[in-house]
Amino acid sequence: MKNITIYTLAILFVGILFTVNLFIQQTVTNSPQRASWATGVSAVVYKDPNCGCCEGYVQALRMSGMRVKVINTDNMPAVKQKFGIAENMQSCHTVALNNGYFIEGHVPMLAVKKMLDEKPSIEGIGLAGMPSGAPGMPGAKTQVFEIYKKSGNDYSVFMNI
Repeated sequence: MKNITIYTLAILFVGILFTVNLFIQQTVTNSPQRASWATGVSAVVYKDPNCGCCEGYVQALRMSGMRVKVINTDNMPAVKQKFGIAENMQSCHTVALNNGYFIEGHVPMLAVKKMLDEKPSIEGIGLAGMPSGAPGMPGAKTQVFEIYKKSGNDYSVFMNI
C-alpha cells in the first residue's frame, strides 16, 4: 500500500512538472522578447563603454530579432543632444533604429514592438532613468513603467507597462 501511494505521488509530481514546463515554454515562445518580430530592423546602440546594464539591453534587442551595432562613447551628452532628448527624460543609453525612430533607455520590448507595429508619427520612445526590472536592469519590477513618446518638443505617455 505504501508503495502505491509513493508511486501515485511520483506520477502526480512528474505530471505537475510537465505542466509547469509546458506553461513556461508557451510563455517564452509567445513573449515578444523571444520572438523574431523585429527581423529586418537594425539598431545602433550608443552607450558608455563601462555600462553593464546597457549590454543587457543590447541582448534584449538581439533576442527580438534586430541586428545590433554597439558604439561605445564617453560623450553621451552629445548623443542625447543629437536626438533632442530632454534631461529629465534621459537614461543611460540611446538606440537609433534604421526606420528613423529612437529608443531611450531600458524600454520594454512590448513598447518597442507596439511602436514598430503602429508606426506612429513620433521621433521615438523612452523610459527615463534606470528602473529595476526593466530589460537589462537587475532586480524585480517594482513600479509601473511609464513609456513616453517624443514629438517635436512635446513628451506624452506612449503606454504604461
